[in-house]
Amino acid sequence: MIYGVILELGLDMKKQELSREPLMTLSTQVSESLRDAQSDLRNALAYAARNEEPWMVKHIATALADIDNLFHVENLLNHAEEVIKDMEE
Repeated sequence: MIYGVILELGLDMKKQELSREPLMTLSTQVSESLRDAQSDLRNALAYAARNEEPWMVKHIATALADIDNLFHVENLLNHAEEVIKDMEE
């Protein structure tokens, strides 16, 4: 049962990703700031890969992944909340 719900969530999220429907509840300012930070971190990662020690590259990449995960988790939580509400009705 749980696996089916998770699978359904995953399929619905794929459909929404393809349609580009925004589900995030982050404010526009926060979302834009995070996107800017991602861009800056990508640039830093490119330079660090050529000039810095591997541990520095790893930590920049981790920060970049953490920001990316904020967007994905926000979408997942919003969708899970919708599914829970539908199941309760």
